[in-house]
Amino acid sequence: AVDLLRAASRAGIAMATAHLGLCLMRGTGVAQDRAQALHWLEQAAASGRAQYLFDLAAVLEQAPDGSGAAQAAELYARAAGQGHQDAAVSLGVLYQNGTGVAQDPARARQLYEGPAAAGHPRALNNLGLMHVRGEGAAQDYARAAALFEAAAAQGLAPAIRNLGVMYE
Repeated sequence: AVDLLRAASRAGIAMATAHLGLCLMRGTGVAQDRAQALHWLEQAAASGRAQYLFDLAAVLEQAPDGSGAAQAAELYARAAGQGHQDAAVSLGVLYQNGTGVAQDPARARQLYEGPAAAGHPRALNNLGLMHVRGEGAAQDYARAAALFEAAAAQGLAPAIRNLGVMYE
């Protein structure tokens, strides 16, 4: 499969290029190779498609030395601008923590709200945490518990744990 992905990537098929990059990053069917993974993910992201921007950003964000966070934020923002909910949530996390961008809890909350309204479990959980802590959102335990419950109903393990803590 990897050989076919390489051939399709060389032919300029962005979907194959993105899959090849992810295989190389994860070591799926080939030896793990971060440098080659980044090469192919960058090629796919050049298409401008939200999913490929997100894939590259997710890998850059996980750079061992933290050097890719600012570029990841830019890519997440581009993908989020196209309606990619996972990118919006990931960008929210960067703003919440001040990683690669200036810390801005209010901006993080804005980024979580759209996906949360659509039922995105990670956004629901993260927004719930903001309400528990009173960071970027008014402290509101009832709202937090409702958000955790909605995320937990979808099986998100951190939300299940957070809801349990709220009940405790």
